[in-house]
Amino acid sequence: MKLLSVIKNLPLKTNSRILDINNGINIDYFYLSQIFPNSRLTTISKDKEKTKNIIKSLEQKNITNAHEKFNIFHFEYDNGGTLPFVDNSHDLIIISGVLRNVIYRESFLKECSRILAKGGFILVTELNEDAHGITTHPDSRILFDDMLEYLDTAGITIVENFDTDSFEYGIIGVCS
Repeated sequence: MKLLSVIKNLPLKTNSRILDINNGINIDYFYLSQIFPNSRLTTISKDKEKTKNIIKSLEQKNITNAHEKFNIFHFEYDNGGTLPFVDNSHDLIIISGVLRNVIYRESFLKECSRILAKGGFILVTELNEDAHGITTHPDSRILFDDMLEYLDTAGITIVENFDTDSFEYGIIGVCS
């Protein structure tokens, strides 16, 4: 199942507040803006060049009111620390292929739980060992059972697991 199909099938409002924490894997923001036409889409990336490319891509598509719909910025999330958002401020957080690069995974996921609205969803995927031409070092891979434990510690309840072609696993969780 494609990641965007999973997102599309979540019971979210068209004005949902969505946060994508990315690591170079493109979420199609144009498509997301069509699914959730009144939403506020925020993405943070630790890759400054990636951030610039996302903004450039959106500008090329001439999206009406792009500055109102999208908030894209650089943030070094991999060493822990506080995410730059207020409590309960997002309805969906997408973490795709990122956690293998985060040093303090438990505190990072607790931060995600803090900014997720009650009943909000978190969607977590991790790359296959050899997905997208990236060979993931065995020490950085996060096993499925370990991910379930991280999410549980962060106060996230698992709703569903899903398989994809590009990811080792996908997990949908909800903030209770």
